[in-house]
Amino acid sequence: MRNSQWFNIFFLFVLIISFVLFFHLKKEHNIRLRNGFYKIEAKVIKPKKILIIKPKSLKGKILDINISLPTKAYIRGFVKVKDNTVKTSYDLLEIAKDDTHVKSLKDILKHRFEKTTKNDWSKDIGLALLFGEGTKALPEDLLTVFSINSLVFLLIMSGIHIDIIFKNLSKFIFGEYNEFFAFLILLLYVIIFMEHGAPIVRAVSYLGIGVLLKYFYRYISSFRLFFISLGITLLVNISFYKNIGFWLSAIITFYIILYLKDLKNSDGFLGKIFLSMELSLVSIVSSMPIISKLGPISILAVFVVPFLLVIVEIYLIFGLLNIITLFSLYIFYKPLNLIAYYLGDIVYKLNLHPMYFKIPIIAGVTFDICIFLFLLLLKDRVLKIFSLLMMFFISYMLWGL
Repeated sequence: MRNSQWFNIFFLFVLIISFVLFFHLKKEHNIRLRNGFYKIEAKVIKPKKILIIKPKSLKGKILDINISLPTKAYIRGFVKVKDNTVKTSYDLLEIAKDDTHVKSLKDILKHRFEKTTKNDWSKDIGLALLFGEGTKALPEDLLTVFSINSLVFLLIMSGIHIDIIFKNLSKFIFGEYNEFFAFLILLLYVIIFMEHGAPIVRAVSYLGIGVLLKYFYRYISSFRLFFISLGITLLVNISFYKNIGFWLSAIITFYIILYLKDLKNSDGFLGKIFLSMELSLVSIVSSMPIISKLGPISILAVFVVPFLLVIVEIYLIFGLLNIITLFSLYIFYKPLNLIAYYLGDIVYKLNLHPMYFKIPIIAGVTFDICIFLFLLLLKDRVLKIFSLLMMFFISYMLWGL
């Protein structure tokens, strides 16, 4: 037992040391933006004027921005340009203190990642999942197809990839305290390399409290754990309550916990696939009032999500191996690029017959209350699934376009 603990400590020490890098390059480009969505890096010349330095495919001069930023700040993020004005918000931007742009460990590793990634889809999906940038890492076309097929919220904004990373880390570490060490590594990884968005903070706090309680031989219900994690998320950044990702993550997680409350464990591969389909159905239907205001909804996504999650899990395993080896080994980063490319290609070619809804706010609240009552009162698994499908088709008859 003692040898196993020392092995875990040594593994953690080696992992931390391996993160130390000394290589970073930054190229400046003059660009001009036209109407559309762009992922940019820029210097703030005046509070509302920016000089774009990346991407190199666009050329031009200083442009106005519609929010005030710190003078001489360095910004990176996702913007929409319309009539020579950059439309954006603080939620979509990283803001460094000055234009020197301190070369953090995260920046260095992201540069190594981008250097080993030749395909744009692979790069964007990697930034979304491995570096936690979420939807703002995806270009307009890829973001659109993920949204139309009701996949973007389940794969990125719900924080589910945090749980996948944790489970795989705990499998790689042996011993009685494998989950504790896995969480420490995950926490270190999130702090250093990931964007600290609301879904990620909530997912990490939920996992962390659960792991600590387990090793202190304490138990609290999943619902109490859920609400504590929400409180911690808002303590980290009170402005998260304005973030739609926060509410989507909260709603999806709450209804999944409610659905699983009286459910027996599913055994075998097929059992897990069916359970994944059920949870996808819960996620899509429970978040319909919010998702409907952002784009179309596809109920057929429930049949696709379980298989895409398998691809995402394999991708994250290779992603962790790449991070540990500093994106230096061809045998790891080549498969990573191929998996991400084919994931993007599959989603891009999918046509899951999206449906548009126009659900009023009061109707949306009533809709979710009905789902809550169904999942709370019905104990039979089949009846729960039937009630979710019934609510979907009722909403289609009432508010479908």
